[in-house]
Amino acid sequence: MLRKTILTVIWIFVTLNIILGLLGISSILLTVSVYFSVWLVVKMLIDRFFIKTDQNKNYQLLLATIIISLFLTEVALKYVAKANLTYSEKNGDFFYNSMYKQRILENFGRRYILRQNDIQISTHPANSIDYLRKPEFAYTHTFNSLGLRDKEPILDTSIVTIIGLGDSFTEGVGSPQDSTWLKLLEGNIKRLYPNKKMQTLNAGVNGSDPIAEYLLLERQLIRYNPKIVIVCINNSDISDVIVRGGNERFTNGTVKYSDGPWWEFFYSYSYIFRSIIHSFFNLNYLLLTDKQNEIENKIAIEKLKESINTEYKNLAKKYSFKLVVVLHPMQWELEQKKFMLKDLSSEFKKDTSILTINLYNEYYGFQKNSQYNFNDLYWQTDLHHNSTGYMLWADILTHKISPLLE
Repeated sequence: MLRKTILTVIWIFVTLNIILGLLGISSILLTVSVYFSVWLVVKMLIDRFFIKTDQNKNYQLLLATIIISLFLTEVALKYVAKANLTYSEKNGDFFYNSMYKQRILENFGRRYILRQNDIQISTHPANSIDYLRKPEFAYTHTFNSLGLRDKEPILDTSIVTIIGLGDSFTEGVGSPQDSTWLKLLEGNIKRLYPNKKMQTLNAGVNGSDPIAEYLLLERQLIRYNPKIVIVCINNSDISDVIVRGGNERFTNGTVKYSDGPWWEFFYSYSYIFRSIIHSFFNLNYLLLTDKQNEIENKIAIEKLKESINTEYKNLAKKYSFKLVVVLHPMQWELEQKKFMLKDLSSEFKKDTSILTINLYNEYYGFQKNSQYNFNDLYWQTDLHHNSTGYMLWADILTHKISPLLE
């Protein structure tokens, strides 16, 4: 009876981990579950087809040796070599989170602002607190009734409002609440114009992208009558659009992202499989070949360009706000002198109705005229800006944007 109960508990454990893995959430527990399942199934086959005692024992020993060796290799690759870890795993997350199935994950951790029951807009849970802890830092994110990392905005047409849209860089991952670039920008502008009533609204949402942020602006934030709307774009937004698509992701009141490769389940729990995929097939972290990635990058950039040139510009014209596009680099882009958004920046700068700010160029100018290196601006594992980086960002924007307030 006890043996049967133990086996039942084990199979429930294994089944739950496999189900979570199929949903895009896996960990070393799934690795254990899969190897246990393989061992048990092969053991049953050996017991069935090799009844002789000597043969059975030899094959059972061989099976155990293979399974244990493979599992120890998995553990060594993950915890010792730390080979082919995803971004989230490098930053202390216990679970592998699939980019392609992240919409499933978001349903567990986000609330949705529904308008006319047609579109889901992702923000954080309203009036909540998130204690963000990573190997390099630990900061508290406090969210207002809109699910945004900021104080409660004031609805007053006499106040000059600046809205910042973006992802985790705009939300301010890697800095305290009062040291996001928007809060530092607000402080700079208030010192320049002490008699001007103004507020900034941090509408950056960790994991978001410009196409999703447009809906947040149009359906929830435009009522604050912004004078300036700043849209921030970085290389991760290209990856987000590759995975999520453009406006086609919004269908029949739901949001659907692209499907990942069928073998992603194996990739999620097996570090041996990851080594094979990256070393022999030369796939990137989106699980694409170089050629596929080049094609998808071009498509994604066109979708971002279309969103700015049509939706954002039309909304700016309709509600009379100045549209500012900020293109900001990752540290590796600065070090390799390869800005992935260079063409996008050149394209937007041709349009005088948009104020385009290229932080890649600005950061290079900063480095030449100061004692700082690029790694002084970023967390080295997390890859977001630290407070110094956000301060530089705010100082650059202060000089570029303040003339718009005169």
